[in-house]
Amino acid sequence: MTETEPDEPVYVLCCDDDVAETTIREAFESDWRRRRVRGQRTGLKLDGTVAKSVSAAKSRLERAVRDDAVPTVVLIDDYLRTRDGVARGAFELLRFVVETFPPDTRPACVLMTAAFTPTAAHAFCQQGGVQAIDKLRQAWDERIAVIWRAAAGSSWRHTVDPRHDIADGFTPRELDILPFLEAGCGVDEIGRRLGISDGAVHSARGKLFKRLVDAGLIDGPLGGRTTQVAAAALKGGAIWSALDCLPKDSLQGPV
Repeated sequence: MTETEPDEPVYVLCCDDDVAETTIREAFESDWRRRRVRGQRTGLKLDGTVAKSVSAAKSRLERAVRDDAVPTVVLIDDYLRTRDGVARGAFELLRFVVETFPPDTRPACVLMTAAFTPTAAHAFCQQGGVQAIDKLRQAWDERIAVIWRAAAGSSWRHTVDPRHDIADGFTPRELDILPFLEAGCGVDEIGRRLGISDGAVHSARGKLFKRLVDAGLIDGPLGGRTTQVAAAALKGGAIWSALDCLPKDSLQGPV
């Protein structure tokens, strides 16, 4: 055991085709040195090498099951490479983890993305993940803090400024249409995919817009600003799963 390695390691499997392995090791070692100065014995340790694709990550996890050496945390890049070209490989790998490991032995999965949105993070956690890292806005010190929260069993939450929080005021129908507004879908597509009339979509969208205007979260005429309506609703405390993060057989998934 060297002074750069923790006495009681918390193993982290990193699945990312766009990160330098030395960068992760150096970040973990730096965190361990700080923790050791404070008299702590636990520290993060990279579990082997970085897995560069979904298939490589699956193989590593299958071997971990056979060897009874399951990592505590699995970091999953949002657009991890897949064999069939699926855009968001993170969700394919997450489903594999959920199907492979029972809850009491399941590693804590953390989404790492350079295209962070609260709705993508929410979708990841709704499907079995626990935390999310914004690769563009969070430095390694902040990422490590997220990894420790995941290891401790703490789940990601959509945080809202209390001054703007109107989450309790959104109706179920308004929450139904918000994923589609975020994706820029038109009224006819929203109605078709939800199985409701265009009139019902217009009504829900109009009431949602008025609610946001009354709360001071958006101003001016609605026009074609559907994605801005979704952004304002997020600021007001609403949360939903992004459409492109949902399983293909989901009602709100790709058709």
